[in-house]
Amino acid sequence: MDNKWSSATIIKNEAKPKSLTSRNKKNYFMKYYLTVLKKYADFNGRARRSEYWYFTLFSIIISVLLTLIGESMKITLLSNIYSLAVLVPSIAVGVRRMHDLNKSGWYILIPIYNIILACTAGTEGPNQYGNDPKNPDYIDEIEQIGNNTES
Repeated sequence: MDNKWSSATIIKNEAKPKSLTSRNKKNYFMKYYLTVLKKYADFNGRARRSEYWYFTLFSIIISVLLTLIGESMKITLLSNIYSLAVLVPSIAVGVRRMHDLNKSGWYILIPIYNIILACTAGTEGPNQYGNDPKNPDYIDEIEQIGNNTES
């Protein structure tokens, strides 16, 4: 009886997905920040909420740290240089975020409403701006039914 319990426990533990280590979690969150920087001036396509908000979070954290370091070293331009460096990627990820909602990129210029849109889930499936970044293999069931006509 003891053997059955231990073998069931082993099988049960093997079936569980491996959890992310703290190092993998950091890399996982930083990938969104780095993705935005790699798409420096790419205003086409769509950006998921996580990509947009993690980039925003890391940008704020880095800016605050640079401000504190700059003030302690009497170099006030440090944070300003960083802000200028990420200005274009910030606008680009905002435009791509609006595209994920099937809205024009110009919506980022509307105060408050742009924040509401940035918090809203994106359009499921492809839209006029590209494929769904959350589910790139999305197949519209209605289109699939239409394509499966029998002779």
